[in-house]
Amino acid sequence: ILPEECEILGLTDSKKLSEKKREEYYELIMKEALAVGIGIVEATVIDEINIYEASKMAMVKAIQDLSYTADYLLVDAMTLPLDTAQASIIKGYAKILSIAAGACIPKVTRDLMMSAYAET
Repeated sequence: ILPEECEILGLTDSKKLSEKKREEYYELIMKEALAVGIGIVEATVIDEINIYEASKMAMVKAIQDLSYTADYLLVDAMTLPLDTAQASIIKGYAKILSIAAGACIPKVTRDLMMSAYAET
């Protein structure tokens, strides 16, 4: 959840950003955000239910992990099975800062997890 007046110039679709840029934005988002939630779904679950359903599951877990209750959700191109009011925005990563931030955080989190796994 980003504050209303938050501006993070250049943050866009995380797939279009280099790993270094994503890491820089990750630090900035973590500093600026009112709350950040992380939702993790295991690979076995992804294999069972498919990546689309697993993505929705991870988003719901991330929302439940927030320390601050969201009163409205902006979601990229899908609807989540939650009672919270929400808007599904096509290509939201490129249009809405909080959606772009919400995509950057899990990508960097996953990269950090994979680096830690590689070390062990």
